[in-house]
Amino acid sequence: MKILQVSTYFQPVIGGLETVVYNLSKALQDRGHEVHVLTSNLTLTQEKIDVERETIDDLPVTRTPCTKLRYGLEYPNSMDRSAFEGFDVVHLHAHLSPFYLIAARRAKEAGIPVLTHFMAIDGVKTHRNPGVRVFGSMFEGYSMKTHRNLIDVALAKSRGDYEKLTGPY
Repeated sequence: MKILQVSTYFQPVIGGLETVVYNLSKALQDRGHEVHVLTSNLTLTQEKIDVERETIDDLPVTRTPCTKLRYGLEYPNSMDRSAFEGFDVVHLHAHLSPFYLIAARRAKEAGIPVLTHFMAIDGVKTHRNPGVRVFGSMFEGYSMKTHRNLIDVALAKSRGDYEKLTGPY
């Protein structure tokens, strides 16, 4: 199976999600799948990675130019549908960023099934910044409704998140 893993950040950025995407991709390769990674050209600082295509430990990585409005609000300057063509499935590793919404739309335009891993649904409601709580919650509501119409498979990290996914949002 030819699988496209989509994550806003990937190596050399090292964090929990980046490690999960890397380890899952390598495990899928070990089982005979062809795995590619689509990510942004962003780091957690204001630096940008100037390489569009590279290979990291036998994983083909494509970096799309993005603008970081703030962490969690990464917006691709361009993300063409052709980046998704030829894959059997697209696996989005989160839902709460314009990067993932646009990726889901482009994959569906290309006729590719989309699997989204929903992480920490409603997590922004407890953020320490009141602006993030208000506007983040508004964006998450929009994101949840939009994603549910674009994806084929939804994964949730907890029973509570699963119930939020299957109920009205």
